[in-house]
Amino acid sequence: MIKSHFTLLGFCFFFILIKIISISLTDLNLYGDEAQYWLWSKELSFGYYSKPPLLSWLIYLVTAVFGDSFFVLKIIPLSLYCFSSYLIFIFVKKLFDDESLALCCALTFFLLPSVSLSSFLLSSDILLIFLWIGGLIQVLRIKENPSYFNFAVLGFLLGLTFLAKYAAIYFLFCLILLFTIDKNFRSVFLQSKFKLLLSSLIIILILFPNILWNYQNEWSTIGHTADNASLDKIKLNPINLFEFLFSQIVMIGPVLFTGFLLYSYKHIKIGANEKFLICFALPGLLIVSIESFLVRAHANWAAVSLVSLSVLF
Repeated sequence: MIKSHFTLLGFCFFFILIKIISISLTDLNLYGDEAQYWLWSKELSFGYYSKPPLLSWLIYLVTAVFGDSFFVLKIIPLSLYCFSSYLIFIFVKKLFDDESLALCCALTFFLLPSVSLSSFLLSSDILLIFLWIGGLIQVLRIKENPSYFNFAVLGFLLGLTFLAKYAAIYFLFCLILLFTIDKNFRSVFLQSKFKLLLSSLIIILILFPNILWNYQNEWSTIGHTADNASLDKIKLNPINLFEFLFSQIVMIGPVLFTGFLLYSYKHIKIGANEKFLICFALPGLLIVSIESFLVRAHANWAAVSLVSLSVLF
């Protein structure tokens, strides 16, 4: 276990070094959204026009300690993806009890094309994915030990996930699907009604200041999210659906995707662990696919689905 930790740490350090050199050699500046998040961090609030506040809070904390340089701002997503890779290692080790597989998945995740690109960019997705993986680990811990503490931690993580990005709602849909097809998880959660209520109350408590801010500001963030969906402009377009699905293949990597197809053709096996991964990939991917067919969708709208898919593949 310790050897795997050091191996993962060594690879992450190597990748970080390459990216730091890349950042140092570039003459690029912050792009529009990044500059906006940085400006928001200078005026802390419980909400902002287009996003919940967690990313701006993080930028505030980091820049208060290390300064506002371009280099410091670019290190934030890179560092978070390193932590996310480590959480992938913990998640896969807990799910499959296979240290070699866990190390392979953690390194593969760090090298996904989507992660390689996103690790240069300040976006709400970096926190969403980090907290999402933490939530996956916590669901597995609850199955092992459905204690009040573990349910409380799950509520805390999901509350923060909503403060990172409202796409956290997909996690709840994934849980519902998991309960539907897996009786073991269903029985653990349904036999813990008061603990589940505790989780829900913690989520609401964490979200309440943001909800209040939205109420006081004419529901601007929620309204912006609804405008992004553009469901009032439905125009069936299968080309958009094809483009979105193709973008997901590009984000996860053509090599990984093709290898999965070639292997699963003869060796397909869907056990309890594979079902768990599918449950936490399918809802988000399906919802955004429908959105892309009805209106349009950006490639990163189903980014959380790629976490489970990368492990499954």
